[in-house]
Amino acid sequence: MRTCFECCKYYFYLSRHEFDCIEEYLIEKHGRSPIRWVNCSTNIQDARRSQPIPVDYRCPLYEEGVGCTVYEVRPVACRSLGPMLPYHSRLPEWCVYPQPTVYQKADEIPHWQDFLRIFHEQGASSRGYFVARAE
Repeated sequence: MRTCFECCKYYFYLSRHEFDCIEEYLIEKHGRSPIRWVNCSTNIQDARRSQPIPVDYRCPLYEEGVGCTVYEVRPVACRSLGPMLPYHSRLPEWCVYPQPTVYQKADEIPHWQDFLRIFHEQGASSRGYFVARAE
């Protein structure tokens, strides 16, 4: 299956529970985890908000030539939201999502409110993201 990796170029949040599952999977599979948790329960704690996404950014779990290294345990955002990309994104015709829709705002995404409800039920106080662990 070919992929364009467009979905791997943007920031997203995950719950601490999702992070723990991913980290456990990585340790079991590779003996170590190349990522670390960054807590940002509030927007003020999210250091990324004031920074533009670097042009060459890729999710720390994306590996060139391999793709998603945790596909089997990928976060809910990756599983259910599909290509929730900025309006200027270009998705190839062979995108795995049939006729992908590109949304300008998260509120336009079908089931977005359901996603937020489930996310908060998991523990909104544990919202965060992961970054590559310094070697």
